Amino acid sequence: MNILVAIFKPGDREVVMIRQRLLRFSVVGLVFVLWLGTAPASAANTANFQGNCNWNAAFTQFTCTFNALRPSTAPSACPGSFIWKYRWDFDDGSTSGLLGVPTYTKTFSGSTDPLVTLNVLCWTGEPSIPTKTRPICVHFGIPGAGCLYVNGTWN
Repeated sequence: MNILVAIFKPGDREVVMIRQRLLRFSVVGLVFVLWLGTAPASAANTANFQGNCNWNAAFTQFTCTFNALRPSTAPSACPGSFIWKYRWDFDDGSTSGLLGVPTYTKTFSGSTDPLVTLNVLCWTGEPSIPTKTRPICVHFGIPGAGCLYVNGTWN
């Protein structure tokens, strides 16, 4: 016996494709469909993250791991829905692309103080507002700027 599970929400462009697949699906199989409504208007999507950055042995580059589920007291969230994808953007023009996992690791040149921006895409299709941008302060910390320091600890 075949089983097909389809999940879609109002306004999905994939609904037509899902309908076509359901029509082609074996009549003998079982079909489970989960319809997700939209999040309440008062719900606010949030993007938040911490980073853990470490120097290489020669102190010429540093590698940072970013985590959108940290801090645990205020992680990224999509109230009334769930996080579908994460995208990390960097001021050098590079991006992680859309990822299904909340973590990303990137290596930087030691001569820059780069900016890191997280954008959370919720299942409802709306991006987080606002996105979260934090500087990596390699040389000097900027008070109140929310710096990620290259010191081997989550901050």
